[in-house]
Amino acid sequence: MAPPKTAQFGTWQSPINVETITAESTNIIEVAATTDGKIFTIEAPPSVDGRCTIIEYHQGQSREILPADYSARTAVHGYGGAALATTSKGAVIFADWKTKGVYSLDPATKDVALVVDADPQVFLADFDAHPLHPEWIIAICEDHHSKPETNSLVALNAENNTVHVLASGADFYSAPRFSPAGDRICWIQWNHPDMPWTGTRLFVASWNGYKKLTDVTEIDGEARNVSISQPRWGPDGTLFYTSDRSGYWQLQAMRQASDGPQPIVIDGLEKGEFAAPEWLIGSSTFFSLTADTIVATWTNNAREMLVSIDLSASKYTVLSDALTGMFGSAVKRLSDTSFAVIAASPTAPKALYHVELTQSLPKLTSLKSSLPLDIPEEFYSRAEHISFPRTEGPGHLNTTSHAFFLPPQNANYVGTPDTLPPLIVEMHGGPTSHTNPGLALTYQYYTSRGYAVALVNYAGSSGYGRKYRDLLDGVWGALDPADAASCVAYLVETGRVDGTRVGIMGGSSGGHAALEAIWMFPSVWSAAVSRYGISDVEVLVEDTHKFESHYAFRLLFGDNVPDDEEERRRVYRERSPRFNAEKIKAPVLLLQGSEDKVVPPNQTEMMVQSITKNGGIAKMTIFQGEGHGFRGKENQRLALDEQDQWWQKYLVRA
Repeated sequence: MAPPKTAQFGTWQSPINVETITAESTNIIEVAATTDGKIFTIEAPPSVDGRCTIIEYHQGQSREILPADYSARTAVHGYGGAALATTSKGAVIFADWKTKGVYSLDPATKDVALVVDADPQVFLADFDAHPLHPEWIIAICEDHHSKPETNSLVALNAENNTVHVLASGADFYSAPRFSPAGDRICWIQWNHPDMPWTGTRLFVASWNGYKKLTDVTEIDGEARNVSISQPRWGPDGTLFYTSDRSGYWQLQAMRQASDGPQPIVIDGLEKGEFAAPEWLIGSSTFFSLTADTIVATWTNNAREMLVSIDLSASKYTVLSDALTGMFGSAVKRLSDTSFAVIAASPTAPKALYHVELTQSLPKLTSLKSSLPLDIPEEFYSRAEHISFPRTEGPGHLNTTSHAFFLPPQNANYVGTPDTLPPLIVEMHGGPTSHTNPGLALTYQYYTSRGYAVALVNYAGSSGYGRKYRDLLDGVWGALDPADAASCVAYLVETGRVDGTRVGIMGGSSGGHAALEAIWMFPSVWSAAVSRYGISDVEVLVEDTHKFESHYAFRLLFGDNVPDDEEERRRVYRERSPRFNAEKIKAPVLLLQGSEDKVVPPNQTEMMVQSITKNGGIAKMTIFQGEGHGFRGKENQRLALDEQDQWWQKYLVRA
């Protein structure tokens, strides 16, 4: 190999280009499995304009089984998820995005049968079929015939295409599951102002097989204070779930003969988490492999790891310390010795794996990569977890924030002597979520060109425990952009980046953080990119969907929401970048979907008007037909091209 060339940071030629990222890229969204070893996934190749199809994997072969007229996707809680399930008879249950109907699919023949009549105003998701009588399917229902919509727990009968309400009255429901014997069900419910990660309640009831529940019992959880997640039954009837009562989402078990649930305490895993914020319903980050074994993803410092837990010995074994990014519908059992997992690694994009547990090392077989690559690993930048002091921020100085840092990396280049790379700071969405160190080509696209990238897991991010997650309460739009500025100060002070060439970008609430940062700390930033970012908090509160309609109050006011409307409006404007645009110096690129219901286009339009009215530079691109995020292949390509040109113009300045 020839010695590396010397060239200015940000100008290196890279094998990773826009076509690399978008060409035949497939989003592997959900995974389900049957006891005969078949794996089913929901996948969305951009080349089909956002349609979500179902793929079957069996005996080393894969094939599409969903007819082209259907798209397996849901819209419950605004973000959807949990569109796929299997039955004990081998059928696949799915929700169709186009009609909002629920259907049963025969994988062998690809025949589709109606489960319940489609109503475009009624959304159904999170299915679980009865183990002995699979014509009964429990699910959650969101009825949009009234405003606000009503949510309930329902039972579907596939034989007569009927829907029966089992529980109602709470604002939200999720995770209904039958016990192995089919005589009990469990579910989670919660009310405003809670979100799934702030306070939920777990219930169990007896199922008598006909339209109603008896012996309804509340098991665990607490509004505002304790989040319960992912209830599921073990093969012996033990109910497992996670609770963050200890400060971390830790595993709990309620055995049939016990008086109540007990924590599963595993030395070495106490300060990490077995769950993540459930923005999309249907999370599966652990399962019972056998009565004595749990396979789980465990998260520490925002990095996931795959482990096996021996319940009888209270010990764990690391199955893989390379796989990460395992959240959502990520792991599903196949047999007593095998399972499927959707995961990434530091040098491989998200993929579907089959894992066989042998007497020695686990055998991992990649069944499908979201993006097949032949790029040598020496072109990839490895994410380094960094913790840095808060040098900015309201009331939190000298505490600690976190990020993943990716230095420039390209086997063919080194930077010009005595220079440092420009830095791009990425603010994740949510804000209650986190960025993990799994390979993401959108960031490698920049590092392989000579940029440094910082992925800030600011206050409020998950992956660090409840205390860190709650830090953002009352200071959203203030502490998160301050963490970004503190991260830049740390990287400049430690001599890793050029402090005169720093950009910031983010999507959704990450876009809000980026826009807040450029007016709060105008001297730090040379440019910014907002992807469907929030610019007016008051408009967001008025326009947003039911799921998030109270979310902003806790983030903006903590537990003390002012009764006075003018005081609330004062805070709204203080945390809304469009009302502070006169302080913005950095040129801003704003990218927006025309059909976005979470952050409507008027948010971006108002931000552009405010910036230009005050003499600033703002460019807006509207992507027709796109919602909250860009699914279409051509739109993804255009968005990447526009961002690249923006950074070249304002950070490289060659």
